[in-house]
Amino acid sequence: MTRTTPTTDDRRTVPIVCCGCTQQCGLVATVERNQVVALDGDRAHPVSAGYVCPKGKDATEFDYHPDRLLSPQRRVGPRGSGRFEPCTWDEALDDIATRLRAITDRHGARALAYSYGTFRGGDWGIGERFLNRYGSPNACGQDKVCYASLTLGETLT
Repeated sequence: MTRTTPTTDDRRTVPIVCCGCTQQCGLVATVERNQVVALDGDRAHPVSAGYVCPKGKDATEFDYHPDRLLSPQRRVGPRGSGRFEPCTWDEALDDIATRLRAITDRHGARALAYSYGTFRGGDWGIGERFLNRYGSPNACGQDKVCYASLTLGETLT
């Protein structure tokens, strides 16, 4: 059941879940003409109860920033030169696949590794799953370094 509150013909509020970190706080998005114009804490959310951090509150600045990249970019100058040009998703994915295949052909699947930081919503485990299918066990991130001890500490206290 979706709890959408109409406010005007082109303005409405919609409850959502923030994926900016693993807390996944409840937010209320104010939407005008199909664009989010404000984010506020959802007091009806059973866990965050209206709390929203600055990152969640200002998330629209990431989504609608005028310099946000909207397509893949291909480096056209030397590494570090900052020179890129847009390319299609098919071109980008083909290039990545070609490079991964070259690494695998030369060194084997175990030459590929994946390291990650704090998870953001729906990406939990997707990199490790990719490596499993690819044939490499080489994944390491914050869950192995600090998240496990944090969870254990919280559980014990």
